[in-house]
Amino acid sequence: MSMSIHHRLPTLLACTALIITMAACGSDSTSSVTVTPGEGDRQEFDDEGVVVAGQGSDDFIVRGEPGNRCIDIGDACVALDGVRERYCDEPGAVVDVVVVDGEVVGGVCYPPPSDEDPDLLEPDENGDWAVPRNRNGGVLLFPEDTDGIILEGDIVLEGQRTTLYGNGRDRTILDGDLLIRANNSRVRGLTVLGDVIIENFANNVGLSYVDIHGDLVVRGNNGTLIRVTVLGDATLAGNDIEFLASRVAGTFSPDGRATACDDSWSILLEDADDQTHANDESAAQGDEGTGPADDTQAASEEGDEEGATEDGAFERPTYSLDEPLEC
Repeated sequence: MSMSIHHRLPTLLACTALIITMAACGSDSTSSVTVTPGEGDRQEFDDEGVVVAGQGSDDFIVRGEPGNRCIDIGDACVALDGVRERYCDEPGAVVDVVVVDGEVVGGVCYPPPSDEDPDLLEPDENGDWAVPRNRNGGVLLFPEDTDGIILEGDIVLEGQRTTLYGNGRDRTILDGDLLIRANNSRVRGLTVLGDVIIENFANNVGLSYVDIHGDLVVRGNNGTLIRVTVLGDATLAGNDIEFLASRVAGTFSPDGRATACDDSWSILLEDADDQTHANDESAAQGDEGTGPADDTQAASEEGDEEGATEDGAFERPTYSLDEPLEC
């Protein structure tokens, strides 16, 4: 595989951002806080502070500093005080939070780089994506000129506290497997056409806004997964796993202890024969569906490099909700 890599870094957040998935929707605007619809998986975080809230598949961007007052979003008034301290109080961090019935039920912190600038991923001589193995606390980004291109190769996260940022589920598409082997790893905003495996020695792992066209296997403990859509089977073998606001088309096996799956559902794919087999590139058809809120992702930027989807677009799978998942 060959492609040109232009070293353009997406803007990282200069202050804390909160991403919230909610069980109520609407909008609110005050002199200091604004709430507008947005796409949670591909926000460019800036220094204004960002909160994304959504019901079903909708997300909302809250800009400003809510302080200790609740924010009206639809029928719910959500109290955000203490959320940053609870999940991540580092300056420059992003936090994804799930809210059900007006209450925060879980969250994932995405910290900034610990001591260096973010790294841009590039393919190695084997076609896999070279991830620094000895750097802990790093942030890994995909170059913007890979948007909409099917990227062949596997990714293995082995450094402690490594954060992998995709550019969005319809923009960063990995035709391979994602293997997570280190504690406190974070992955956000991409599609994996193969399997995602969190090993049993990888604890406190967080995933959000990730589409998995193969299977998901979680063997580590204390993981939190938010807005994850699995077209294959999902096996949660670790203990104390939070599987929140997520969707599973195949068999769901919550085998560990103390598993939570608030606002998570089994789904029926609109075209199961075409969409459940993720390793088939012709099956790479985009997500999130026809449940409480429809979500058909728009095409990403046009591209002409080898491996790009037609017209640079990557459609996420469409589906209807079947039954709530039981943990």
